[in-house]
Amino acid sequence: MRVVVAGATGLIGSRTVARLRDHGVEVVRLSRHDGVDVTTGEGLTEALRGADVVVDVTDTTSRGEL
Repeated sequence: MRVVVAGATGLIGSRTVARLRDHGVEVVRLSRHDGVDVTTGEGLTEALRGADVVVDVTDTTSRGEL
C-alpha cells in the first residue's frame, strides 16, 4: 500500500509517517522540505502518482469560498 502524507514534517505528520512505516507501509512525504507544496501544487502531481490513500495533517485554511 502506498500512502501519501501531507504535512509529513509537522508534529502529527512525522508521527503518522513513523507509525505507518513501522507497519510496513510505503509512505510518500508531502512537505515543502521534500519539494512538494500543497498550497501552490508544486510537485504534487508526481507525489500523488500511484497513491492508494492520502492523509492530510496540514494546518492550512481554505483559500476558497465555503
